[in-house]
Amino acid sequence: MNKPAYIFDLDGTLGDTLPLCIFALQEALEKVSGQRPSKEEVMGYFGYTEEGITKNLLPEDWREYYDKYLDIYVQNHEMCPMPFDGIIEILDYLKDNGNKMALVTGKGYDTAQITLDKFGIKHYFQHIETGSPKGSIKPECIQKILVSWDLESKNVYYIGDSHTDIIDSKKAGVIPIAVSWASTANHQKLLEQKPHLIFTKISDFKNWVEAEG
Repeated sequence: MNKPAYIFDLDGTLGDTLPLCIFALQEALEKVSGQRPSKEEVMGYFGYTEEGITKNLLPEDWREYYDKYLDIYVQNHEMCPMPFDGIIEILDYLKDNGNKMALVTGKGYDTAQITLDKFGIKHYFQHIETGSPKGSIKPECIQKILVSWDLESKNVYYIGDSHTDIIDSKKAGVIPIAVSWASTANHQKLLEQKPHLIFTKISDFKNWVEAEG
């Protein structure tokens, strides 16, 4: 029997990076336009990459906004200097155990690379798929990985912190695992989408991964 494969989300799953994303999008827009969007305004466009978010929030000057966002994102990454405590141990276990691992994130390529470099975890993933400025493409990204791996979807888990991750996992035919250990996670909204399992603690997730083999 093939060992299960694991596809991970990034923001809010491997690290507490969403507050940094929100802060940088707010700060950059204020510096470029003099107007500061609310947290709710910014989060309303989650699913788009940061390029897509800046195009929606400031269409006429989105390039300046996006470039300023990248500067602020890099300069303030110490808000989230490393993955959640315990994540590296899980990735090490899966790598040593021979499980396939990939990353599918709604982040854009630029910030995904910045965070993966800061966290020092890029080498764990055989495939890394980033988002689209036009909206979520996670199901398509997951399907691309399944084809590349030549794996049945029923033997692949997608681990994410958003209710849309569960929806996208089901669309792609993989098994949705919800995690709500991030400060930004909404446990109730995750439960409403009926994930296969939900974890509030990284230690419990680690124990389950090791039991799965």
